[in-house]
Amino acid sequence: MYMMDTYILKGVCYVLSYSAILKEYISKSGKTLDQIVSDCEKLGVNIHSTYISKLRLGQRPAPSDEISRALANVTGGDPEELIIAGYIERAPKEVQGVIKHYLNNLDFYTAIVSTNFTDDFEDIDLEDNEKFASIVEKNVNRFKSMPIEQRIDFVISHFNRMVNAHPEFLIDFGIAGGVSEDRIESTIKTMKEGSINRIKLYDLTKESYDEHQYEWVPITKILFDGEPVCFICPDDSMIGANITKGAKLICQAVDHDKNHQIDSGKIYVVGYKDEVIIRRVIYQKDTDLVILQPENSKYPLITTKKDSEDFNLFAIVKSVEFTLE
Repeated sequence: MYMMDTYILKGVCYVLSYSAILKEYISKSGKTLDQIVSDCEKLGVNIHSTYISKLRLGQRPAPSDEISRALANVTGGDPEELIIAGYIERAPKEVQGVIKHYLNNLDFYTAIVSTNFTDDFEDIDLEDNEKFASIVEKNVNRFKSMPIEQRIDFVISHFNRMVNAHPEFLIDFGIAGGVSEDRIESTIKTMKEGSINRIKLYDLTKESYDEHQYEWVPITKILFDGEPVCFICPDDSMIGANITKGAKLICQAVDHDKNHQIDSGKIYVVGYKDEVIIRRVIYQKDTDLVILQPENSKYPLITTKKDSEDFNLFAIVKSVEFTLE
C-alpha cells in the first residue's frame, strides 16, 4: 500500500493520503470511473478505469503531475492539492517532513528566501518596513503566478541551500519521521555533492512501466544537454558492460524533434516491438541498418532498419548507478 502520514497543506492540517483525496474528489463528483476516463481523454490524458481504482484504493503510487491535474479537473477537485499530495508521497522519506513544513508556509517562506536572493536585497534598508514589505509582496505575487509544479521545485531548490548550511535540520526531521540514520546521512551526502534534482524514473523491471515516478539525483550527475531521465534496467542482457538487472541508468532523453543522430557504439534505452530494452546501438549508415547488441551471449543480436516502425530510441545512457536492492 502506498500511503502517507499526516501532512500540512495551505495552512491546514490533513490526515489524508493521495488516495484519500482522490477518493473524496471522485465521490463528490458523482461520476463513474468510466466517465472520468472519458473526460480525461478529452484533456489528452489516457488512463484506464482499473488504474484510477487502484489509485483511489492506495494500491498504486501517486502518478505524474499531468495525470493528477487531469483527475482533479474532471472531478471538480483542486489540482494543486492533489499534485502537492503526490509530490510529498513520491519524495524520499527523509525529506518529506521538510517539504511538508515548507508547504505549510509556502508563500511566506519562498517570499522571504527569494527576497534574500534578489539583486536588490543588498540595497534594502531592513529598518524601512514599508519598502521591505513592498519587495516581499512583489515576490509573493511573482511566486503565486508560477504553476504549482514550479512552486514546489522552487522550495526544494532553496531547501538544498538550507541543507548544506544546516544539515542538523534534516537530521531532526528525519529522526522524527523514523528514518534510519544511514539513509539520512546518505541523503545529506548526496545533497552536498550538488543541488538535488527530481527527474522522471521508469522502472523497467515492473510489469507496467508506462508510468513514471521520480528519482532524486545531484545536479553533478546530469550535466548534459537535453532532458534527464532515469530507467531501471530490466534484465542482465548488458552484464558485460557492468549493467546488472536493477541498475539505475541516468540517461539523456532523445529529442526526436531535433532529428537525433545515432551515436553509434553507445548504449541506449530502446523500444523494439512491444519491449523496452537496453542495448548497444550500432548504426551502419551506408545500409541504414541498426544492430541492437547485447553484452550477454544469452540474448540474441537484433538487426532492424533505422526507420522501422518496430524500432524507437528513447534515451542514451550517460551513467550507471548502484544496483537497487
